[in-house]
Amino acid sequence: MLVGGGAGAGGASFGKLVGKVPARRAPEAVRRLVELYLAGRGVDERAHEFFARALDRATEVIAPLEELRLEDAQPEDFVEPGATEPFRPDSQDGECAA
Repeated sequence: MLVGGGAGAGGASFGKLVGKVPARRAPEAVRRLVELYLAGRGVDERAHEFFARALDRATEVIAPLEELRLEDAQPEDFVEPGATEPFRPDSQDGECAA
C-alpha cells in the first residue's frame, strides 16, 4: 500500500510504501489508515500532508495485516477478489516455461 502521494500546482509526488497486505485485507488496511488520519491530522491538513509526516505510524497500523500465516489463513484468503475459484499458478509447456 502506498500513501502520501498527490498532485498540485507545485508538481506531483508518488506515495510511499507502508506495507504489503493480501488483497482480501485491503479494506481493513484502508479503514485503519483512514482512522489514523482522522485521529491525527492537523487543522486543514490534507491526507498527503499527514501521511508525509506520519509514515512510520501508518506502517505500524498496517504491519499486523501483512503476514498471512498458513495456520491463520481462511479459505477465502486464497481466492482473488472477484473470482470464485482458489488461485492456482498457470504453468504451461514451452520455451518460456523452461
